[in-house]
Amino acid sequence: MKLKITKEQLAQLTDSQKQSLVHMWIPEKYDTAVAYVCKSVEEDEYEEIEFVIGDIKLYHQNHMVLFDITAPANGPEESTEKEDTSNIDESAEEDIEDSEEADFEYELARPVCFSKESCLPILNIGQMIDILQRNNFRAGEFHLVASSNEIGCELGKQGAGWNAYGIEIGNSELCDVLWELVKEIF
Repeated sequence: MKLKITKEQLAQLTDSQKQSLVHMWIPEKYDTAVAYVCKSVEEDEYEEIEFVIGDIKLYHQNHMVLFDITAPANGPEESTEKEDTSNIDESAEEDIEDSEEADFEYELARPVCFSKESCLPILNIGQMIDILQRNNFRAGEFHLVASSNEIGCELGKQGAGWNAYGIEIGNSELCDVLWELVKEIF
């Protein structure tokens, strides 16, 4: 059973749909998300970084920062000792100056935190049902019935018996059906 949408499904969204999704998403610890990090300003290239949220910080009332679960707890390790530069000879100093003038291609380290606005969630089934509930899903064509002999659960419109109307619904993954319903909210 498919439990989450894919990055490919996120890529199919329009910019407007992406903004709506970010607005509706309430990030939680251990959510999976995709961050879009600028790789090249000149060529307008972005790198997709998939990560699991390890921590969330709220700044300036509305700005959320999401931390990758693999990020160090106290931030990057800082050296507590100061480097001793008294032993550097003059020729080494000249080499350093020459190398500073050369063109370098810098490879950036993978970021450990991301602004919520630069991320999209890889929604799981529960998150999609939550979005549908918070956005009046009962007004749409959402109906889910699950039962065993002793307990049951029914969500959505009452009496959505499709077979009684001669309508054949294809057998699809629940995750994909929920994703199509969430996209209709945008």
